[in-house]
Amino acid sequence: MNSRGTPAVDSALAWIRGSALPLWHLRGWDARRGGFIERFDAAGSAEADAPRRMRVQARQIYVYAHAALLGWYEPAASLALDGFAWLIDHCWARDGRPGFVHLVGADGGLADGRRDAYDQAFGLLALAWVYRLRPDAQVRGLIDAELAYLDSVFEDGTHGGWFESDPPALPRRQNPQMHAFEAMLALHEATGESLFLERARRFLDLLESRLHDPATGALHEYFDGGFRSLPGTEGRIAEPGHHFEWAWLLHTYARMAGVAIHPLAGALYDWAARHGLDAAGFVMDEVLDDGTPHAASIRLWPHTEYIKANAARHEAGACSRAAGNVEAMWARFMPRFTEVEPRGGWVDRFDAQGRLTDARRLASSFYHVFGAAAETARVLGRT
Repeated sequence: MNSRGTPAVDSALAWIRGSALPLWHLRGWDARRGGFIERFDAAGSAEADAPRRMRVQARQIYVYAHAALLGWYEPAASLALDGFAWLIDHCWARDGRPGFVHLVGADGGLADGRRDAYDQAFGLLALAWVYRLRPDAQVRGLIDAELAYLDSVFEDGTHGGWFESDPPALPRRQNPQMHAFEAMLALHEATGESLFLERARRFLDLLESRLHDPATGALHEYFDGGFRSLPGTEGRIAEPGHHFEWAWLLHTYARMAGVAIHPLAGALYDWAARHGLDAAGFVMDEVLDDGTPHAASIRLWPHTEYIKANAARHEAGACSRAAGNVEAMWARFMPRFTEVEPRGGWVDRFDAQGRLTDARRLASSFYHVFGAAAETARVLGRT
């Protein structure tokens, strides 16, 4: 696909730069107390007093650090660094123990001190992108301290991957393992150090040996303590959005490591494309491992992962239709999710009949939306 004939892509990127980035800065940053707000309500008003999840702070730091490096929004660098300072002051080792806490109040008070694997992965992602923006000793020291904590408490030397939390909890989920893989790739890109590719490989090994089911071709979501799929329906749940997300990550790993694209990249993409799209081309939330729809509702984020996976397939020359799929999904995505006020926001969820069921504008979604826009621009040559 060349730079012509792609109105949906051009419109989406213009919306990101001209509307979404300013909105989540000017109304999404708490200028009085610091920190990013969690969401706008269904009427478009900022819920400034809602408690703040550490992972949302980390995701917004990623967004604005990446935007700064792309030159997409002039205040982005200072906002990312302000967000990083707030994150470290309020969420890192807040109670005297290492690691990122889960939740703080809007006033900065500690609300939930648990250590969750998903949160730790996003803490590393934020650290990686801030290090790209400001590669100084303080940031690198925090990276090393977080990794030392994870190695001592979260690493499962018997079954692989990370434990779910500190202390360990059940069920175990594939999602934190995927985001740990993503974080290691981001750290490699930030530092150029091969040790992070070696760490990433451990999570790829887990995908091969435990998370992916070769009998059905599905990526399961929920596991027992030994990373065996749970019995019954819960153990058969597969999320097409995570199949697309892993496909993109496997392409990214191959590009960074200089190795062949893992066969699972194509297999996971194909499985989700075959079983995970509804009749209108939207990505369903959940299917069972035999392809039967389990939750035919649709959320925002899986569609951005479909875009990223197709951008990666186009870049690799793996599918002649992939660039067209990127354009077509942006054309479906924008009117369905983003035609709301304030401009630059979005809604999150529709049921299987197409009725809006969550009209809140969730800050956590910007990580997904921005990532899809950045990969679209990179692969299709937009500036």
